[in-house]
Amino acid sequence: MKKPIRFYLLLFFAFALLALDNISKWAAYTYLRGKTPIELTSTLDLRYVENRDVAFNLLQWLPPGSRKILILFIGVTMSAVILWMLYQNAQRKGPIGFSLALIFSGAIGNLIDRVFRGFVVDFLHVHLGTYSWPVFNIADICISVGVLLLGIAAFMMPDDEDEDESAPASTQSDEQEPSPTTSETNAA
Repeated sequence: MKKPIRFYLLLFFAFALLALDNISKWAAYTYLRGKTPIELTSTLDLRYVENRDVAFNLLQWLPPGSRKILILFIGVTMSAVILWMLYQNAQRKGPIGFSLALIFSGAIGNLIDRVFRGFVVDFLHVHLGTYSWPVFNIADICISVGVLLLGIAAFMMPDDEDEDESAPASTQSDEQEPSPTTSETNAA
């Protein structure tokens, strides 16, 4: 498949996930905000949280104004880099393009929240006994799965993956006669 066609298919996949992420965040904002959590199973509930920092509150030490500027700058820069990488790797076999599309959709999904709301809407909460994982959203799932698949691909892909497979392995075929040696040429 040609590079642009595969690239556009991967972009379509990324934007479909982005739409799902935005619809789910809209639903959480509309129906869960200000309400008690809704228990779906013994380990999963829907709980509205506004995340004004990055994962695990890593930037909480910065003043809020500086934090917002830094988060937006990093988000825009990384999204552009991931989009470029997606274009460059669209034709490669294996999960590289798929992984980058997942990461791109998640990054853009959370970036849209930060730009238009000033925070990221999180609403999925996993817990087991006294252990409680931080609340997350579909964009976070896309980023996590994409990074995981990219890591697996990095260890599983052969080193010569990026060589052109259509190029001939050798310029001589096995059926060609060997070239005459110097002694055979002098004898003639």
